[in-house]
Amino acid sequence: MAKLVDIFYAWCIKKRELIIRAFYFLYALLFFILVYGGKSVYYLDAKYSFFYSLALILGKIAVINFSVVLIPGIFKRFRLRHKTVSLLMIFRRYIGISMFLFALIHASFIRLIPVISRMEFVFLRPAFELAGLSALFLLFLLFTTSNDLSQRILKIWWYRLHKLIYLIMWLILFHLGLQRISIWTLISAITVFVMIASFIYQYLSRIRR
Repeated sequence: MAKLVDIFYAWCIKKRELIIRAFYFLYALLFFILVYGGKSVYYLDAKYSFFYSLALILGKIAVINFSVVLIPGIFKRFRLRHKTVSLLMIFRRYIGISMFLFALIHASFIRLIPVISRMEFVFLRPAFELAGLSALFLLFLLFTTSNDLSQRILKIWWYRLHKLIYLIMWLILFHLGLQRISIWTLISAITVFVMIASFIYQYLSRIRR
């Protein structure tokens, strides 16, 4: 098993540029789905049910992606090392961007576009919707600054801004948990629990030193 991991790690390092291009292709595909599917959702045409179902699936993928993005930080605080985590660090930015696009399509097809098409601008939304939309807005801030230029310009503020991820994880948990208890709620809750545990471990380790 360890040998397979080593082979996979070496292959990913060697094909790093190819993998990044694959992410760019994914982004283009997701933008196409957002525009083409958004039109279908807006006009409620024959393809509406397909894109609605797709949005539900992409929302679940976004939850998984979000948990994956947090893994390197959790491992670092627990002082654990593994080659697969090193790979996640290399491609973490790209996974995070795809996570936002998955979430954007999910929110747009399920709620945002239908609200716009029906002109139902009601500000008193259910709590789970407010949590989800708040998470999406904060993710948008991270999405727009997930590049080297923003990191150079913002400097220390870039790192402070991206700590919003810890607020977002709670908003995602509330968004899921306030609707129903499901496997996706459980995944989100485990992510939050392990994240808290990693901070406690890091704090206790510093005290011992």
